[in-house]
Order: sequence, then structure tokens, then C-alpha cells
Amino acid sequence: MNTNPHWILIVDDDPEVRTLVKRSIRSFSLDFNCFEANHGLEAIQFHQALPKHQSISLVVLDLDMPHCNGFELLEYLKENSMTKSVPVCIHSANSTFKDQKVKYHLEKGLSYFDLKHTFSEILSPLTKHHQN
Repeated sequence: MNTNPHWILIVDDDPEVRTLVKRSIRSFSLDFNCFEANHGLEAIQFHQALPKHQSISLVVLDLDMPHCNGFELLEYLKENSMTKSVPVCIHSANSTFKDQKVKYHLEKGLSYFDLKHTFSEILSPLTKHHQN
């Protein structure tokens, strides 16, 4: 596992979507690692294996996935003291997220330019926080 302490978790069962999201995040040349999970259970296993000195700084999450869906992962994140304040960006065609009190939502099918623009807004406070 990488020694950089800051992780962005990209959780989506579509590898093309994960690649697009990762590429748009990487375009900012930030000092964050990205971990791609196919579903919520894989994301939970990643979090549980994460060394104590490392943390998840952002979760980009699809809602409709097999095994452990996005709603189940959100519940896990909210109940865990280490992740309950981590910002979550829903990236899904599913609009039933509105009751989840999630600050960010991206519609699936956004262009690379639109993703980059949105991620610049989402990542700006994170980069300022991690530079301090």
C-alpha cells in the first residue's frame, strides 16, 4: 500500500466510469492516491485495511452496484468515526440519494470537461485543508 496518507475512493461497478473519474481527478496533479472499488464491499475492505496514519479524504460513489450498493456504503461511512465527516460525491443516475444529506451530486454521462469543473470545486477545500 502507498505511504501517502491521503486517499480518494472511487466506487463504481463500471470500469470506464472509474477511469474517467480518476483521470479528471488526476488532471489536478494533487497529492492524493486514488483507489478504485467495484462495489461497496470492496471499498469497506479497503478502508478496513488502511493503516491508521492514512485516511480517505473524498469518496466518489455510484449508488447502483452489486454486492454492497452505494446506500449501504454510505451507511457504513456515516457510522464509522473515521469516515463520518469524509465528503461524499454521488456519481449516479439514481436520484433517490436526496435523503442521504450528501453535498455533491454528479449526473452520470457528464463530459470530461464538466467532471473536471465540478471536481475543481470539490477538491479545492480538500487541497487547502491538506496543505495546512
